[in-house]
This record gives sequence, structure tokens and C-alpha cells, in this order.
Amino acid sequence: MATAECSESTCGRATPDFAQLYEELHPRLLATARSWAPPGTAEDVVQETWAAAVSGWDRFEGRSMASTWVFGILRRQSARRWRDRERRHVRLGESLGDDAQFDSRVADETAWSDPPRLVETRIATEALLNIVKVLPSRYRTIITLRDLEGLTAQEAEDALKLSSGNQRVLLHRARHRVQLEFERRGLHAA
Repeated sequence: MATAECSESTCGRATPDFAQLYEELHPRLLATARSWAPPGTAEDVVQETWAAAVSGWDRFEGRSMASTWVFGILRRQSARRWRDRERRHVRLGESLGDDAQFDSRVADETAWSDPPRLVETRIATEALLNIVKVLPSRYRTIITLRDLEGLTAQEAEDALKLSSGNQRVLLHRARHRVQLEFERRGLHAA
């Protein structure tokens, strides 16, 4: 597959073929953003990444591949989103999760009939998200795509350009690490 990277003659101030770069990188950026950015913000973070890449191309020095530079922008955009989200949660005193989570819990009357179970589920969910957040990148990405975002094995393989066997091994190892950490913390996966 041809790569839309800049060549020796086009690095520096020349503009790359952003259409080709977009076509090649967008699925990988979106898959990565799903594991790096706050839930529900992946698409926005990727669009902000592309906007920053296009507007900041004159600052690209060509010391790395264009894809590496764009993924660096994605990393910074994701970190900014987490910081903004944390500030907003602290400022608003949010402790019940987002509106959709709260509404789904209110709608599920059976959850209210068993308050200890509701609290236990909330604690397990927060623990899971915290554990996933500190997994190595390759494990965090695959477990986020498969178990949190609900992608099929084939969709995850395509997004991350993995073989079927590699996807299964990474997912197994990621799940095993989460399970071990749950046990270490004395929690039970629901």
C-alpha cells in the first residue's frame, strides 16, 4: 500500500496529499481515539486532529513521518479532552455519570429495588474504566474497541490492521490483565 507521507523532496513547507493521508489514517485514528479520548468524543477528537494537522502543516518539520506527527496531534487532542472533561465534572459536581447513564438507571426500575447491587455495579464500572485507562496502549485499544465500544472481531481487525489471531491474543491478554487487577483489588466482575 502506498503511503501519503512526505518524501525527501516534499517534506517541510510543501502540502501533502491530505485526501490520501485522510483515507489511509482516518480509520486508525478513529480506532485509537476510541481508546484514548473520553467516551463518546472519539469522532470529535479525530476531526479536531485533522483540523489541527491541516492548519499546522507549516510547523511540521519533516523529522518524522506525517502519520507519526498526526498521531501525536491526536494524543494531545485526547489529553486536552480528558482535562476539559475533568474540569467540567469537578465544576459541575458530577458524580452520577452522564445524562444517558443516569436516565438508563432511572428507567430500569429493577436497579432501584436493589440499591446495594446498584452501588456495587457503579463501583465495578468505575474500577473497570480506571483499570482499562492504565493498560498498555495495545491492550487498552483492543479491549476498548471490542468490549466497551462493541465492535465485532472483524471490525476491530480492520480498524487496527490486525490478523485474526493477533486480535484474539491481544484481547485475551487484555481481558486477563483486567481480571487479575479486579482480583487484586478484591472486586468481582459483574
